[in-house]
Amino acid sequence: MVKAKCSLHNHDFGIEFRKSDNGWLAGRTIRLSTLQATRGFGEEAIGNIQFDTHYGGCPSCRNQGVFKCGPCQALNCQGSAVQKRTELGEQIYVTCAHCGQVSPIEGIFQELKSFSDI
Repeated sequence: MVKAKCSLHNHDFGIEFRKSDNGWLAGRTIRLSTLQATRGFGEEAIGNIQFDTHYGGCPSCRNQGVFKCGPCQALNCQGSAVQKRTELGEQIYVTCAHCGQVSPIEGIFQELKSFSDI
């Protein structure tokens, strides 16, 4: 289970990952209570992450995208995404529900931290 937050509504949720032949597949998502979101034991890094057709998206706003905040490394849904015109052209900006950082979407994250007990 990987912890995340809805960047639109600030609700905690978990993404269930299962091991596949090519890495880890994201599947169902569940809303977490405040108590569940503060717990977590057995932290483990998972890599080679993919989102399959069973990925449920954010349980609060139903957005299917996720981003990892650069400054705080927290995972968020892309519900807060807005398109802005910059000197580099059109870019999508998101707001981290954990630290409030507003950043453009760039790159691909390579690994996430999972928790075995939520």
